[in-house]
Parts: sequence; structure tokens; C-alpha cells
Amino acid sequence: MKVTKSDFAHVKSYMYRHARPIEIARWKVHFENGSKEDFMDVLQHYQNEDGGIGNALEADSWNPHSTPYTTSYAIRLLNEINFTDKSHPMIMRILSYLENTPHYTDGYWSALIPTNNDYPHAPWWQYESQDQVKEWGYNPTARLAGFIIAFADEGSKLYKEARTIAGKAIDQYLYGVTSDGTAYKDYSKEGEVRCYLYLIQCLENANIANQYNTEELKPILQQQVQKFIERDTSKWAEYCQKPSHFIDSPDSVVYVGNEDIMDKELDYIINKRNKDGVWDIVWRWNAYPDAFEVSKNWWKSCIIIENMLLLKKFGRLDG
Repeated sequence: MKVTKSDFAHVKSYMYRHARPIEIARWKVHFENGSKEDFMDVLQHYQNEDGGIGNALEADSWNPHSTPYTTSYAIRLLNEINFTDKSHPMIMRILSYLENTPHYTDGYWSALIPTNNDYPHAPWWQYESQDQVKEWGYNPTARLAGFIIAFADEGSKLYKEARTIAGKAIDQYLYGVTSDGTAYKDYSKEGEVRCYLYLIQCLENANIANQYNTEELKPILQQQVQKFIERDTSKWAEYCQKPSHFIDSPDSVVYVGNEDIMDKELDYIINKRNKDGVWDIVWRWNAYPDAFEVSKNWWKSCIIIENMLLLKKFGRLDG
């Protein structure tokens, strides 16, 4: 089963009618041979003077101030378009933010920060206390450390700090325990696993993965993904962890063992389009209803890109 050329045209038209400029720029890179530099020109408008990213780039948090998590979301997009220019001004400014942000303590960047509460946001972005850093574990810290390893000068203090974080993060996942004696890997959350997968990718691309216990970590992450994936397809209409939350291409280290369930999701994605030929989101906020209606529209365009890119990588787009 594939998306036809006619269906693709309908999806493209929806994007151009409803998407933000940032999602249009992403779309162009992936499906119209668009320029990565043009994408960066749009992304820079979400970057603050301190070099961090805010301003509702992650559409569930409207905090205009720089946050480690929104910055990590921007990094995810940079990885999505395979951006590798270490000398780009935006990259240099992000690195400066990560080195100087007050939201870094004891080897962790905070996923949640107090100013989130001052702006419309989904309930999972509500800041309660600094104790939430522990609840989020190495999300987004493992992703941010991977980015630093990929882009920072190897002689810099920040690079050396990221190398230390990478080692601690991997050892914590493999050997650590929580305060109640639970193995850390059994306590981890799905978002944290995605950050570890990116960290491994960065270590491998830098040819330093052999300096860490990555080969021991990979099968553990595969086991965790097996646990997290919802295999009852009847539940996919609600928010849950579908295979694509972890597997973005046939090259993914966690694709092995999940080929059949991934194939089912690809069929599901093609069949689940709404009357507009695109996809609805399956979560909502209870607070800030007016803002959520705007955010919902933004997210639809993000989901279009993610689904269409997934279908493209798995050969499910006709032509």
C-alpha cells in the first residue's frame, strides 16, 4: 500500500494553506529539494539573544524564553534535515546557550523551567519544582550532549563536559538504580530512550562510540522499545507509543525485531487520513482552549511531515 501522487498533491496543498513558515521550510527540504539554508533562515526567528530556542517552536509550549527542551526540539529538526555545518552562526549560538544557561545543574539541563507557567502550555510542560529534573532523567540532556559532541570544538570546555555527560548517561542506563532500588532502565521513559538513540548516533558519527559502552546499551534500548511500543493497533487512535515514536527509518538500531509492527503502522498511517487527506492529532490540553486550537493546527503540519517522511523512507510514496 502506497500514497498515490494524487493523495500527495492533496497533502501538499493542505500544507501550503495551513502550515507555519517553519513547517513549510521543513516540507520543502524533504519533498521539494528545498534549501537547508532557507530552513535555517526561518528557524533563526525562534532563536533568542542568548542563543537558545523558544517562541513556541515546540507547539505545546508557548514560552517565548529559551528552554533546554525547546532547544533540543530544534536540534531534533536539525538532525531530521541532516544539517552538519559546524560553523553556522545559529549552531555557534546554540552551543553558547548550552554552556551558559542557568538551567543546567549537576550534569543535567532542565526539561521544565518556571517561566513555562506564564504562557499557554500543555499540562506536561507545567513546572512544579526542580525535583522534576530527576523525573525526566536524561531527557533532554542526552540529546543536548550528543549535539555538543557533534558540533562543538573538541578542545572546548563544553565539549569535554558533554563527553563526561555521555559516559555518565550511558552508565546510568546500564548500571544505575533509582532511590527505591529499581533498575534505572526499567524506570526510564520513552522520551528518554529517543534521546539516548540520538546520543549513540552522534557518538558513532564522531567515531568515538567505541570509547563508551554503546554496544552493550543498544540491545537494552531495543528491549525497552519492545516494551514501550503499543502492539494493540485498536489503541492507536488514542495517544500511545507507536513504533514510529522510536523508528524513523529502516536504518534505525531499534528497527530489528519490530519490522512487522512497523509495517502495520505504515498501513495504518495511510488509511487513517481524515476528510482533508491529512491526520488529526490525538491529544489535547484542558487549559488554554483558545491557544490549543492554534497549537492543534500547528501540530497537524508537523505530523504531516513526520508521517510523509516516514512513508518516504520506507518506500511508501508512489513515484
